[in-house]
Amino acid sequence: MIKQIFIKTIKSPYKGGILKLGGTFYGQGGVFLLKPLCDVGASKITPNDTTKQFIAGGCSGIAQAFFKAPFTTITIKKITLPENTPALAIYRNITKGNNIQRLFTGCGSMAFRNGSYWGTLFSLRNFLIKKGQQLKTGELVEQGQNSKSITRKQTELSEWENALAGTIASMVGATVSTPFDLIAKLQINSNKPNSIYKTAIKVMSKEKGRIPIKAFYRGFPFIAFRMGAAGAAISAVIRLSERIFVEEANK
Repeated sequence: MIKQIFIKTIKSPYKGGILKLGGTFYGQGGVFLLKPLCDVGASKITPNDTTKQFIAGGCSGIAQAFFKAPFTTITIKKITLPENTPALAIYRNITKGNNIQRLFTGCGSMAFRNGSYWGTLFSLRNFLIKKGQQLKTGELVEQGQNSKSITRKQTELSEWENALAGTIASMVGATVSTPFDLIAKLQINSNKPNSIYKTAIKVMSKEKGRIPIKAFYRGFPFIAFRMGAAGAAISAVIRLSERIFVEEANK
């Protein structure tokens, strides 16, 4: 089943494309709407900015897993079903007998997946950007400029540096979250979803010529490339929103 899921995903990257696109916009929009609220709560827990970003990003990611769950379940089912299976038919089959809760199969795994990914993305990106700003400040001081006269604009990272920080943070986040992603997919495609938690490692260990850790990361180069590109785009959106807020505050 693991092999089938990943082979079909790689061979048919646009299968279920409309569902994926809709789920992505819906899910990412939810994260960015919830993040400011989570920031407020995280600020009361810790003064450390990087830790705050991890908590706020993780909480918004966990919430995303639940309100995006129906999109995720139907999309994953569509990838593994025959070509041209309508999404509505998949929905009806999943919820047959008023089992609406089946749309939320694997939600626990996806909550771990999204929480770890978004928490890592926001916190590591914040850490890398702050380190970059510190390096630029150090260079200006070495050139003879007074540290108190250095402006924020002088230490601001370039567009490429900002994108690189987002790419690195996203790829690290993908590394942390990928095992949970695979377990959720196995749960969604299983007739006994709750048993996957007990049998996932057992199933992976039986993969011929592979140890469990490799089985968890099958297809990871493709995932890392995709998530790295997504991280650069997300970082650009974060930077744009920060600039808008700064400009509004300075008016």
